[in-house]
Amino acid sequence: MIQNLRDVAESLELVAEQPLVQPGMLYRGGTVNNLFDETELPPVRTVFNLRKGPDQPFPSINGVHHPAQDHEDNYLTTDPRVRRWLKEGLAKLVDAPWPVLVHCTSGRDRTGVLVGLVLFVVGIDTRIICDEYELSEGVTPEHQRLFQRSIEGFEAEPHWLSATLTQRLRDALLVHPERPPHPTEP
Repeated sequence: MIQNLRDVAESLELVAEQPLVQPGMLYRGGTVNNLFDETELPPVRTVFNLRKGPDQPFPSINGVHHPAQDHEDNYLTTDPRVRRWLKEGLAKLVDAPWPVLVHCTSGRDRTGVLVGLVLFVVGIDTRIICDEYELSEGVTPEHQRLFQRSIEGFEAEPHWLSATLTQRLRDALLVHPERPPHPTEP
């Protein structure tokens, strides 16, 4: 069993009360190293590992290893080192075969920040991004504070991806990719 495993589309729809992203495209969760085989994975083509250690190999699944250098500091999205890690991760994610499972150890911290950034880049309202994050098991008020700080760092960076890569991400994920980024709808 994968801790905190969920289809991001389903969790977003739960908190937003409307479909925002395509179901079955982006999953998030904890480590996959306790699985017997790939039949226990959601239906993905890529497993995107943010942990320092490698994943067990899955013969028919593409593996991407993009380890973070540390743990709590990855919430500091104003730190140039963290921004570089996130930008490189976004670029790798856009180029990976979809659907994708993004994971770290528990599926909360590193995964939360990268998935939160993906949602931010495609234009999901930051309140909804925070609500989706808070569905993770083990989120404390301190985690909420750190995640909110990471969102503020997202907002301080005008261009996380090139316009082409941003549009590719929007086309892959959004239910209505023709909508402008960062909607102001209620």
